Amino acid sequence: MTIEHNDKPASNRYTHDIKAVITDWCGTIEGNVKSRLDSILSTCQSLNLPIPAQSTLKDISGMSLSESLSCILPSNETALRKQFIAYHHHLQKTQKNKLIASMETLSWLKQHTRFCLFTNGSTPYVANKLKHYQLQSLFEIIATSDDYPDKPAPDMLIDISNQLEIPPSSCLVVGDHLFDLMAANSAKMPCAIVQSGALDKENFSTLFPQPLQFCQDINDIPKLIQSINH
Repeated sequence: MTIEHNDKPASNRYTHDIKAVITDWCGTIEGNVKSRLDSILSTCQSLNLPIPAQSTLKDISGMSLSESLSCILPSNETALRKQFIAYHHHLQKTQKNKLIASMETLSWLKQHTRFCLFTNGSTPYVANKLKHYQLQSLFEIIATSDDYPDKPAPDMLIDISNQLEIPPSSCLVVGDHLFDLMAANSAKMPCAIVQSGALDKENFSTLFPQPLQFCQDINDIPKLIQSINH
């Protein structure tokens, strides 16, 4: 599948109907990327660890906590890793994040598509988030890094497509990070990138295929799907 990146309407560029949406959580559904990175920086400062460079933080913004730690700490520092996780979780409990996705958008996606989640977060983390926002029945399938290789591996996407019995060409991936687009490309799925995370449009310039569209946030996705399907 070849997706060209140009300024033509999406309906002129993509000819497969979108039947499923597989979305990321952090930075896509919930606006928690900045607070998460702030928490990591504060934890590094508190434990007298080197402060990660901005380029490292951009990578970390799409990683699981375990993968993030591999960029910050030596693998043999078991005790320090435990301290880091404990303090990081303590800080996160004090944060007041908000949903980026409006309830209208979430309702539309659930009503008009097979709505699923893929995330490098853990299963308990996702369960707590959904309970907090009272969205326990939102997603038909949830894939986390507890059961699959972390993104950018495409395993989560491929398995969701198989479970839904919907071909990859009809599964729209929505995310905010390079790893989301890389996973979608590997799974041969179309992808829309939202600019509500830590990365700018320019950060994606070296990846191909390019996204179907760069959107301000996930609330633009219903309109994109309508333009493709109609």
